[in-house]
Amino acid sequence: MDIVEINANFDSDYQLKQLISRKDIFLLGTIHRLKEAQDILKDFLLLTNPAVITVEISPYSLSWRRKREKLWLNKFEETLIQEKLPLTPALESLKMALAMPYEYKIARDLNIAPVIPIDLNKPAKKYLKELESALNPENLKKLATMPLSPQKEKALARLFLKKLYQPSINFYDRKREAYMAQKIKILAKRRPLVHIGGWRHLAGLSSYFKDAFTGIILP
Repeated sequence: MDIVEINANFDSDYQLKQLISRKDIFLLGTIHRLKEAQDILKDFLLLTNPAVITVEISPYSLSWRRKREKLWLNKFEETLIQEKLPLTPALESLKMALAMPYEYKIARDLNIAPVIPIDLNKPAKKYLKELESALNPENLKKLATMPLSPQKEKALARLFLKKLYQPSINFYDRKREAYMAQKIKILAKRRPLVHIGGWRHLAGLSSYFKDAFTGIILP
């Protein structure tokens, strides 16, 4: 299964649009917390006009974030002011992690199809606990001094597209991919279906859907 690059000019790529027109299941890989990807994702959803959208987020995470997002972001902003910390790239990345993922927000706000969270709950519980603990002032001070470049993840994704890099996947990642694939197959009774998730899971997910369109959003 070839995985294609979806950039800001995809709508003017005739061959890509022809490929899209022949498919009814779409597996989209994103780079989490990458602002430049948001408009491309929105345009792709509008072009494909899905009957259902699935997102790599768990029902637990969705519920918990709805309750805690505003509190987390307020605490984050207050701590930055109190500690006189600049909004460095590392801190900005944490801020985006505290907010509802853009992959879900864009799909929800377009309001063109049901948006279904399909990831496992258990890993999310651990991750959200770690995320909340990251808000302590000492941790934010450390993050303020750490370098962070979103270009690295973009470069790795491009190497992956050229088959020059394969992200490491553990047993729990495989378990998540199998679970999400099962959910997608059930929901794919309604098509077109678009799934949105991290690009590092594309290789595993696409193995369950040989005829799906598979692409990575890369600004």
